[in-house]
Amino acid sequence: MAAAVVPRSDVVVRAPRPGEGAAIARLWKELWDIHTEWGGYPGTQDLSVYDGLARRLDDDAITRNGEPIQGHHLHVVAVAGTEVIGQVEGWMDRHGFQSSTPYTCEVRSLIVSARARASGAGRALLDELARTARYAAGGPVVM
Repeated sequence: MAAAVVPRSDVVVRAPRPGEGAAIARLWKELWDIHTEWGGYPGTQDLSVYDGLARRLDDDAITRNGEPIQGHHLHVVAVAGTEVIGQVEGWMDRHGFQSSTPYTCEVRSLIVSARARASGAGRALLDELARTARYAAGGPVVM
């Protein structure tokens, strides 16, 4: 039987903010550690890689200035209280020249911390990504 999803009322989904890079990088490390355990994609244990990622994420947050959209790239985080518990990225594109060609948003790197799973954070992240993609496209989007 599948676990019941009990949405947390304290989860807020928004663009990443400066200073949250380290928390988001920890989510990435958690994901890559799981991939390594499963025998899938090997992740690095070199913590300097995640430190560099944290700096880049903070720099991106400064550039984004509170907006989830930067060019073709979309990025939102889920926060419970002051803790970043999840993140998802999307890549917007339009494959075709006709005005009827729909935009697509490729979902990338959906990560929810193990301690926050079954809280509804993953669904909230995907819902906000879809809403942001529709806003960016000015209409329907294929997710």
